Amino acid sequence: MRRVLLDFELKKKVNRDLTRSAPEGRPRQEAQRCERHGLRVVHGRIPVPDLQIEYEMPDQSIARVNLELTTEDYRPRQLADKARAGFTLYSHGDDASHVRRVLSDRELTAEILSL
Repeated sequence: MRRVLLDFELKKKVNRDLTRSAPEGRPRQEAQRCERHGLRVVHGRIPVPDLQIEYEMPDQSIARVNLELTTEDYRPRQLADKARAGFTLYSHGDDASHVRRVLSDRELTAEILSL
């Protein structure tokens, strides 16, 4: 494992990078800058995970996994955006069934793991 970034650290890096970028209104450049941080633009916004783990692959390339701890308090759109962003979703016991139900209602697939 190379490093672990918490949400506030990742937001700081992304915001700094976007601030240095070209003027607003260039969604393609924004998407490319997000990809550098292992993120995606979803509905014009940049979902940021609770935690991002960066690790080195056997071929020396860098890989990332974005993790989100979800609860029953998440609104369906929030869950859908996190799934569309490619996050691995973790839930505690009963919350996992709520997350699965919301995502299946919206015909989204995501890796949902119970704690």
